[in-house]
Amino acid sequence: RFLFVGRFNQVKGIDNLLKAWELLGESKKDWELHLIGNGKLKIKKKQSQRIYVKKFLKSEDLLKESKYAGCFILPSTYEPWGVVVHEFAAAGLPLITSNVVGAANTFLINGLNGYKFRCNSTKDLLKCLKKIISKNESQLLEMGRISSLLARKITPFTSAKNLISIL
Repeated sequence: RFLFVGRFNQVKGIDNLLKAWELLGESKKDWELHLIGNGKLKIKKKQSQRIYVKKFLKSEDLLKESKYAGCFILPSTYEPWGVVVHEFAAAGLPLITSNVVGAANTFLINGLNGYKFRCNSTKDLLKCLKKIISKNESQLLEMGRISSLLARKITPFTSAKNLISIL
């Protein structure tokens, strides 16, 4: 399953994600789209298209959800950082983000542990979804392993040392 976690509003690019998901048609194979969060944007549950919507969850419940996910996706139209990218990289998931997600510059190497697409480009996002769907389980696990390694770039230890270095 693809997993989105965040606020349900325009800036998160959910409309673009839903369009790309619909365009996948039968190419979805057995993949599902799970959206977790709260917000003003109303998302209709479309179980016929394998879209599942859940309200925002506590961190321990999100960790459980991540164990069932095959890829984390953040299709934002504006995202200076996006801490969820770090969190789900640390959880060992392949990543798909738009090119405006700041954290992707640190935790995503395009083609290695996930894919970046041009913000608001349904066509680009669709290509990324298809690339993930085409991977076998061992390839996805390897991408997730690399995500986990990249997530270790920023730790409490490295953050503390960086702070001390500028004092």
